[in-house]
Amino acid sequence: MTVAAAAPTPDIQAALSTLASAFASPVDRAEIDAMVKEAVANVVFPTRTVIERANGETKELSGSTHHKLADVTTAILAGEHVLMVGPAGTGKSTIAEQAAEALGLKSYSISLSPQTPASQLLGYMQATGDYVRSLFREAYEHGGVFHFDEFDNGHPSVLAVINGALANGHMAFPDQMVKRHADFRAVASANTYGRGATRAYVGRQAIDAATLDRFSVETIEVDEALENELCHSTGLEVDQVERVLAYVRKLRRNAEERGMTVVVSPRASVGMCRLLAAGRSWESSIESRIRRGLGDTDWAKLIG
Repeated sequence: MTVAAAAPTPDIQAALSTLASAFASPVDRAEIDAMVKEAVANVVFPTRTVIERANGETKELSGSTHHKLADVTTAILAGEHVLMVGPAGTGKSTIAEQAAEALGLKSYSISLSPQTPASQLLGYMQATGDYVRSLFREAYEHGGVFHFDEFDNGHPSVLAVINGALANGHMAFPDQMVKRHADFRAVASANTYGRGATRAYVGRQAIDAATLDRFSVETIEVDEALENELCHSTGLEVDQVERVLAYVRKLRRNAEERGMTVVVSPRASVGMCRLLAAGRSWESSIESRIRRGLGDTDWAKLIG
């Protein structure tokens, strides 16, 4: 498996333009080197993932990808189930879909909550005696990548069902015993490592150690190169995109350093760019995508 750089984005093109200007001027080598280093110092290159299978076939995923996609895909290919842990808005669900695409497997997904019943995974028997299948049954029996979103928000009884499915090579469904397909893989995403609620994610559940033991864990942080690419793809002017990114990242750092229970994810930066490109003002875009009703005291703390 290899990871290659994506096509030039506006910030990369600007750096190359500066380089071209340098060669057009009568300056010495030292001046050129200094100008090149300054031009590309802050350029972040998005990644594009290329999968090379054992039979020599390659598959390149369209568009830029999160830099952790290669690790997640490799783990699945190695036969592991994967738990992705990271803040909201870092692209975990997209990674699960792209990993399935890269491996040529069907992709399934369910978002867990305390009210999610076990029947959504196992299916159920109707009064007529007919069995109603579930998407989980399809993946378990015929193969595919099944994504459990909001894994640390699921009810313990549902997590116990998942644990049982991963622990053995077969499972009891309402109609019969089913053998687990060799190409079935579970991918889960969560905002915590399963040790209970945190200041930012107060409603999260502690996950049983036996269930956690079924997964390889991958930490998914904000991929700023991918964030750049997504913001530039909104069609907003380059200088405005850079202004949004600088502003959002400053607030993101402030929230982390000051221990605030505020999430400033790439969704905020991409959302602001979309609103600005649609004609919204800077102030109203901030209110809609970042402040979102935050009180004066906390807002002053965030932007200060």
